[in-house]
Amino acid sequence: MYAIQVAKPLEDLSLAELQQFSPVMAEDVYPVLSLESTLGKRVAKGGVAPDQIAAALAEAQVRLAARQL
Repeated sequence: MYAIQVAKPLEDLSLAELQQFSPVMAEDVYPVLSLESTLGKRVAKGGVAPDQIAAALAEAQVRLAARQL
């Protein structure tokens, strides 16, 4: 909620801001907060992980090619 209130993406919050919520936060939290990292964790079928998108595109290409026969 804090990031929404201050209109900042999580990865743009300062370390001091993040440490308000947990004193164990350190610089190593930033790679986890990146958009790429977040999307990469969405591995459910139909999710937005890059591998899932690639699989969905490949499946769609096969289905489209079959329709053109």
